[in-house]
Amino acid sequence: MTTIIPVLVLVGMILLSVVRRRWYSQMIQYMDAEDDKSALKLADRLVRVGLPDSSKHYNRALVLMRLNQIDRALQDLKRAVNLASDNTGIRRVYADVLISNHQYDEALLQYNYCINFDPTNPSGYLSRANLSIRREDAASAKGDIQTVEAIVAEGQLKAEKFALYMDGQSRHDYAYSIQGMKALIHMVRLEFESAIAIFDALIEHYVKDSWSYSGRGETYFMMGNYEQALADFEYAAEIRLESRKRDLLGRYEHIEPLAGKAIALFKLGQVDEAKELWQKVLEDEPRAQDLAWLVHQLNWKLLLHQAAQELQSYE
Repeated sequence: MTTIIPVLVLVGMILLSVVRRRWYSQMIQYMDAEDDKSALKLADRLVRVGLPDSSKHYNRALVLMRLNQIDRALQDLKRAVNLASDNTGIRRVYADVLISNHQYDEALLQYNYCINFDPTNPSGYLSRANLSIRREDAASAKGDIQTVEAIVAEGQLKAEKFALYMDGQSRHDYAYSIQGMKALIHMVRLEFESAIAIFDALIEHYVKDSWSYSGRGETYFMMGNYEQALADFEYAAEIRLESRKRDLLGRYEHIEPLAGKAIALFKLGQVDEAKELWQKVLEDEPRAQDLAWLVHQLNWKLLLHQAAQELQSYE
């Protein structure tokens, strides 16, 4: 009898593991089918069953973000961080969501932790630089970028890749991330020609780089070149609409350039077309009704903010 009990326990653990894997697979399938409510039911079930695990809370947070339940997602991410305090990847995602919720000071604490935990890893510096740019602190961003360049120059990276969150784009190498950040720093400083030069080089080197097209479109917009801005936003939206993917924070990747295109059309006097496109934006992303949310997607520039206000209030 004493030998049967451990065997039964082992069999039960194996069966539970199989069931959990099946639930997880089904949850991913629901997310792919954009049935996020069904995905959340399975994510809840996974959290309730078995021992506490950071990945369970992390995965549920991803589903909650797709449902725009940011406060609950932050609770799960905080729990995931507490369960795996040395997992800087989860910690950086936590910080990214804090930024989307405008909790910049708390996000900075998380990035600082990542940097202190491993000062030779550029990821924390790049993420912190991105936060500094959003706060229009070009000096701090420049300091972090210089640190990354020094680490790269010392050859400590080998062939490692870095998934810097840049409006939902996929993995790029560190050289790309550094140049992209430099372009954004120039935008903050209103050094538009320098920003354009970097975006031009990135577009020439990387095929279908929607992030650089969108960034260059915003730069042209701030220069008052609405026709070129429209062309860049249009191409960026076309690339992203091919897949209609969501980024890590649950947002459709095509919303940002599509909203930029609508605003550029409005500034060019094509009001009816702009309003029609704006309705398509709202159909895919009702959160765009909130200007604070929208401007966060379109980076942080006042000209875009003002144009969005004009478009949204136009009768």
